[in-house]
Amino acid sequence: MWRNCNKLILLSVRWNLYDLKKVPECLLLKTQRTASPRAPPAQPYSSMATPACPERAVRVVTYEQVRGFIEDKSALIVDVRNPEELREGAIPTSVNVPLGELEHALRDLTDEQFRARYGRAKPRPTDKLVFSCRLGGRAAQATQTAAALGYCNVFNYKGSWTEWAERSRK
Repeated sequence: MWRNCNKLILLSVRWNLYDLKKVPECLLLKTQRTASPRAPPAQPYSSMATPACPERAVRVVTYEQVRGFIEDKSALIVDVRNPEELREGAIPTSVNVPLGELEHALRDLTDEQFRARYGRAKPRPTDKLVFSCRLGGRAAQATQTAAALGYCNVFNYKGSWTEWAERSRK
């Protein structure tokens, strides 16, 4: 009995890995402790694959790829800049959903509410979404937010509006 109790005391030092239960009959501790491994911690949703989203990779796209998406209408371009920043211009066909509103818009708004507010149909989790901003930083945050909400085909246009404006002038 003592030997069993001592082994379990050593295990109790690593309490964060085990669930300990009190069982009577340990003379030293007045109870005997038994240990069973805990389940591993859950992974964040954004890194988990689902049947609808077998791959959760966030990809970066180039100017040429964004032009292709616009021409074949295969992706929704989402500009996450604030409305006052749009005075500089915007990528054609893009919809403005400011970064501060993005999570709420994708998670909480119904299809009708999204259309009324942004003038476009709410994207489905399997739709291709390309995020842009002014320089690419907010677009990267938006891409991560959408992926965390379960959107599978999300792309970060790293060059964003700055690159688009420069290359479109040529």
